[in-house]
Formats: sequence, C-alpha cells, structure tokens
Amino acid sequence: MNMAKKHIYFKEKEEYIFSPLQGEIYDKYLAVILAKNTIDCKINKNNSTYSKINNADVVWWLNPTLEKLEYDSYVLLNDQYRFKIYVFKIDKGTITEENYRKIFKLKLNMLDININANDTVSFKDTLGIGFPFDECFPKSIIEYTYK
Repeated sequence: MNMAKKHIYFKEKEEYIFSPLQGEIYDKYLAVILAKNTIDCKINKNNSTYSKINNADVVWWLNPTLEKLEYDSYVLLNDQYRFKIYVFKIDKGTITEENYRKIFKLKLNMLDININANDTVSFKDTLGIGFPFDECFPKSIIEYTYK
C-alpha cells in the first residue's frame, strides 16, 4: 500500500487551487475543513453529518441525530469516485419533530437515511418516503483532485 501523502486541490473558477491538506478525503474532518475553506458556511464537526459512498452498496448511509435538527446543520456527501463533495444546508426548523416521523425512518434517536449514490440529481432517501434533498435544501458542490 502506498502511504505517500497526496496534496488536495479544490476547484475554484475553473482551476484547481492548492490546499495545505494532505491525504485523501476519507473522513469527516477533512471534508469539513475543505467545505469551510471553499464555501461560505459556518460548518463544523458538531453541526454536520458526513458520509462517503459505501463500496458494497453504492449508497451514502447517514445517521444524523435528532438534536442536529434543532439548529442549522449540514450534510456532506463525499463522492470519492467523481472527486466531489455535495454539501446540503438544513436550516433550523426545516425538519420538525412533526414531519421527520412521516419523512424518514428512525433508528433510536437518529434518522436512518440511505441515498443512492448513482442519483446525483435528486439525492432521494430510499428508506423513507423518497425525500429529495436536492429539492428541499440549498446545495453546494466542491470539486477536488489529488496531486
């Protein structure tokens, strides 16, 4: 296994800009830093939920806690094959206790969300009623590469 660190570059105005980050975007920490430095948002590890594509099922699995719905939060979907991170902002009060029980499958005190990674248009949850993230929340796309 090649353990050499790769520098991450993110796309800005049709050209890739050097980022001091090294490694691959395989975890929430790097995705949050990249989002914070690329788009205008107040994202941090506490107000975000991260998923990369599950290799076996080609889906993004997410389990945001119900507490995260009480304030502005973010969903980060890393497409490590197309080198893109989709960032959805969920404003406080958008998903209320009254409607999350109708929309999403629940798992203890978390939402159980499964998004087909081949559907990069509507980003529909396949476990609940087919909630379309793209239609309901502002989305940003961060393109990145390694050199």
